[in-house]
Amino acid sequence: SIHAHPGRPWRNEDLAAIAGLSLSRFAEMFVGTVGETPSAYLRRWRLTLARQDLQKGDRIDAIARRYGYQSAEGFARAFRQRYGLNPVALRPRAA
Repeated sequence: SIHAHPGRPWRNEDLAAIAGLSLSRFAEMFVGTVGETPSAYLRRWRLTLARQDLQKGDRIDAIARRYGYQSAEGFARAFRQRYGLNPVALRPRAA
């Protein structure tokens, strides 16, 4: 579900319900299987997709909205924290 709808404002409770598990069991199984919390995984997955979209030339504000960030600035902060560079640096240069 996270992969199908990465921009949705996921809560652990939503994911647990989809999995048919209690919240505590879902969280335990997710960390045991994936190696990180659902929120950490979701954050990393969104930034991975955003990086791909930036390299295709998509606009930063559109990417921010697509992946659930409240603003382009918030997205840029998260991107810099994850990748160590400004998202603008990945956009293709005009010919």
